[in-house]
Amino acid sequence: MKKQDRSKSLLAPVLSVNFENGVQDASGQGNHGTVHGSPTYAPGYDGGQALYITNAHGRTAQNYVLFENLKGVDLRKDSYTALFWYKTLCGGNVEWARADFASTAGAGIDMGRALLGGIVFSNQNTADPAAPGMSAAQLPQAEFFAVGVTGGDGAHRDLDGVADPQDSRWHQVAVVYQRDGALRVYVDGEPVKTVDIAAFDGQSLGVNSLGLGADVLGQYGLGNAYIDDFQIYPGVLSRTDIRANYHLSRLKVLVAEAERRLTQVGPEYTQAAKSAFAQAIQAAQAKLNGVTAAENSGLIPAYDELKAAFDAFLLSPVPRLSMLLLGDMHIGSANDARAKALEQVLQDVTGLGLDGMVNVGDFANHATAGATDIAYRVLEDLLTKYGLTSLQMVASFGNHEVNYESEKENYLVSTARYWENLQRHIGGNKQFGRGVGVLDDAWYQAGKHYCYGMTLKGRYHFLVLNTDYLPQTGSSKNVPDESGNALDPIRHGVHFEPETFEWIDRMMAKYSAGGLPIFVISHFPFIDTVPLSYFDPVIVKDNSIGAQDEQIRAALAKYDNVVYFCGHLHAALGMSGPVRVRSKGGGSFTEMNLPSLKSSARGYRNIPASWIMFVYDTKIVLRARDFATGEWLTQYDAVIPIKGAALKAPSGPEPPDGSL
Repeated sequence: MKKQDRSKSLLAPVLSVNFENGVQDASGQGNHGTVHGSPTYAPGYDGGQALYITNAHGRTAQNYVLFENLKGVDLRKDSYTALFWYKTLCGGNVEWARADFASTAGAGIDMGRALLGGIVFSNQNTADPAAPGMSAAQLPQAEFFAVGVTGGDGAHRDLDGVADPQDSRWHQVAVVYQRDGALRVYVDGEPVKTVDIAAFDGQSLGVNSLGLGADVLGQYGLGNAYIDDFQIYPGVLSRTDIRANYHLSRLKVLVAEAERRLTQVGPEYTQAAKSAFAQAIQAAQAKLNGVTAAENSGLIPAYDELKAAFDAFLLSPVPRLSMLLLGDMHIGSANDARAKALEQVLQDVTGLGLDGMVNVGDFANHATAGATDIAYRVLEDLLTKYGLTSLQMVASFGNHEVNYESEKENYLVSTARYWENLQRHIGGNKQFGRGVGVLDDAWYQAGKHYCYGMTLKGRYHFLVLNTDYLPQTGSSKNVPDESGNALDPIRHGVHFEPETFEWIDRMMAKYSAGGLPIFVISHFPFIDTVPLSYFDPVIVKDNSIGAQDEQIRAALAKYDNVVYFCGHLHAALGMSGPVRVRSKGGGSFTEMNLPSLKSSARGYRNIPASWIMFVYDTKIVLRARDFATGEWLTQYDAVIPIKGAALKAPSGPEPPDGSL
């Protein structure tokens, strides 16, 4: 069969919707959409308007857009390219897929089998596995973003496992559908997946209409995602064309983000710093004015210049306190991947002048004395190697440090060694963090209690809540029903005795007197506060702080400016930001679930990446960083206001303008 002529310019879309005017087509072809249900509009990738689509998973979609009888292209027979900006929340689902919902990469698109996820765009009936056509879908881990073609004989060509579009950031996605060649997916200008579809050349596949957010019959609606600048081109866009479009658009993304952040900064930024940053934004905007994707030679340096100015601006005020936030390291040996990830972190932060680090547990990979010793030795060797011995560690232990596996691996074994090692960081003769943190009180009794409180830099209070002991008589890991709870009642979650609650209340009351933030550290999230933090009465299945959830909430929610740091879920940046945890008796506090250094199937998957906390007089700012690349991931930054800060700001001169 004669191949299609792709030598002519393909930079003229036949469907172009930027959602500034609803679903009207701006291409000139008149391919206007019809809205079904009530999808909404939200801020787009470039500061304009985007389409937000949410649907409950199931065959019948509630909200989607249909473009019928397209002109300028025939999706049944022609090659075409779909180019759009895309951002998911919770990976495109209302909640992240639980482990037992996980798909297997390579399984293809089968919406009748999928338990979560939905159609991004399609020209076929996705309820019929043999129906011809093409679909793009957002599926649970580990298929993620997937694209597939079904031929006239029901044969499938699928590609999946495209992970980038599920990290809660905007990405440019291109799906190139070359009828006599390959199906390709590009993300942010780079090819990531390809599959040969030449066997379907000449077949009539699907219909010449397009569903956006569902298939053409309004089935399997997209769960939780934003779409902006959706375009269909009547042919195959080259890699050069796609990259040119991306470099133009990503500068728009950065300009929009920089402009928004400039309007949100507080009094810690000087007018001189704000003015200089505004000029940098204006210079980048000037590069955009009147420029097309074909004229992108100056766009890459313009992006780099604005990104450097952005990062420098955000770091310009000197904080009152700065802390590295880490979770779930699972260090098993000096040479394992987690130890190497920790080295990347500490090497990267050298020179940032940080005061300390928060470690929310599962620091060691097993509840043995040897595993605990190894984890501390790895950390301390690295602190020494990179000149970071002044960093004050504030650490809790996690379930992997208290689980009962054997007589040599359990709470009684590991906590004793944990406390012994920890003394080098918090004790009276500590070797690390000297002069930064002072131990205020330890609720300590060997084999029973291991909570403690510290004050850093004479102002900021940290309360570490480690579970009390309950008798462990065996491992409940292989007894996944309630009969196993008695074997290891503290395998997941925490348990506090009444006297521990009394100690917590005394410390919280003491720490609240100054009106400054109180940072509470423990391993587990509160129930149903962040994705996956569900409660299960079967302890081995529980993913939360446990049965004392409401009692612990009440103990913390009585006080202002409480920030609770936890881990356990092996989260990543983009899985959740700050959330408000409310108590039935009144009051609330902020919870932050920290990323893991071990693994994550959800969110920003580059490891190691986490937040660095900067505390100012009126707010707490969490700045996200990829420690492997040294990149500030500003899209994941979060701000926690300090209640009453204007009245209770610490005395002393204002921090000078300058660099960390």
